[in-house]
Amino acid sequence: MPVALENLKLASRADMDTRRLWKVIVLATFVGVAVTFWAFLDTNYRWGGVGAWRGVTAFNVVERWTTLPSGTDVRFLVTTGIGAAVTLANTILRLRFLWWPLHPLGYLLAGYYHWDRLWFPFFIAWAAKLTILRAGGIRGYRKALPFFLGMVLGEFVLGSLWGIVGLVTSTRVYAFRDW
Repeated sequence: MPVALENLKLASRADMDTRRLWKVIVLATFVGVAVTFWAFLDTNYRWGGVGAWRGVTAFNVVERWTTLPSGTDVRFLVTTGIGAAVTLANTILRLRFLWWPLHPLGYLLAGYYHWDRLWFPFFIAWAAKLTILRAGGIRGYRKALPFFLGMVLGEFVLGSLWGIVGLVTSTRVYAFRDW
């Protein structure tokens, strides 16, 4: 959705007809979803479970529901509701009070299965942001932001380029997917 909104904003600034553009965006979304589903299924059936971990949890839950039907899982619903309430409360507090230290994304990421690998990069990013804000204020933060966004973009671009090099040369290269 943010990409579509950015496109519509750029189109309106360029005096383009946004009525036609949103139709193209919707069409491209449906075509993209259909092609992605087909490509994922075709790849998995042809080469046998590329990235076999994808969809396993959802499949196991659906399989359990169909083979061993049971009543409503109240505990699951209550804990999901508590998690949603904590995230919502964190979001409201962060939007309401500038001094609120907890980000709602932190609560969600704490349960992420790769958090043991990602906590230190997040800590470094937090420490860099805090240092820049304390030393240079919001002006320093805005000046430093393009550098850090460029680092993220560079990681994705180089990871993609190495993936293409690996496909073209049929050699093992930098595995961008294993970060």
